Amino acid sequence: MIIMILLGIAAVVDLKTRRIPLACNLGISMMWFVHKQWNDLFLAFGIMGGFYLCRLLLRGGVGMGDVFLTGAIFAGAGAKEAAMGLMAGLMLFMGAGIGALILGKGRNYTFPFAPFLFAGYVMMIIMKGVS
Repeated sequence: MIIMILLGIAAVVDLKTRRIPLACNLGISMMWFVHKQWNDLFLAFGIMGGFYLCRLLLRGGVGMGDVFLTGAIFAGAGAKEAAMGLMAGLMLFMGAGIGALILGKGRNYTFPFAPFLFAGYVMMIIMKGVS
């Protein structure tokens, strides 16, 4: 529940300012101390490395807040839950990008990423409750 609240705050702030508060990232990653799974922590660093590589390849298309937020979610929520939430968020993000292209927004139209991570995480919680 704490992760969802902090992720929601990060999503709202990202929508308004295009910045993700470091306090939200730290709060989410501190949830690692609840379950202390080392493989989740190492996976979080790997995910952060992958998103940082995307940042380098896309020349700033991915912000450092997004990099830290994805790593924090993997460290705080656990690998299985975070992977499902990330996949759902990425699918929503891709759908929004395709929708923007169809509407003629152009390739340079940008989206904040945290709201999609939040929506993906909420979808994961709902699907986890259904199964």
